Amino acid sequence: MQTGADRDAIRVVQVSDTHVSRKRAYFVDNWNVFVEEMRKHPPHLIVHSGDVSFDGAEDEDDLAFARSEKDRLPAAWIAIDCSSRSIPNEWTAGSVTMGRADGAAT
Repeated sequence: MQTGADRDAIRVVQVSDTHVSRKRAYFVDNWNVFVEEMRKHPPHLIVHSGDVSFDGAEDEDDLAFARSEKDRLPAAWIAIDCSSRSIPNEWTAGSVTMGRADGAAT
């Protein structure tokens, strides 16, 4: 049974490094499972960090396909560029200094 607080909660889902691609469809099955889960339990916002497409830097079709796939999602979504090191990933793990919001060292 949902309480009033549950009904009023904002649900945010974070997903990373989906690597969707029409030509290199290695991860499309995983993506389809994710889309179906989001349709069953729609969040208010989906935050995508990491690589959205497999090779968007070199292949414009990868970016176009990734965009069309993101538009299948049942919620608003935003993509975050992890190259800013704001979110550690497999390339930055161990090399990122984390801090507290108040600026104090951790």
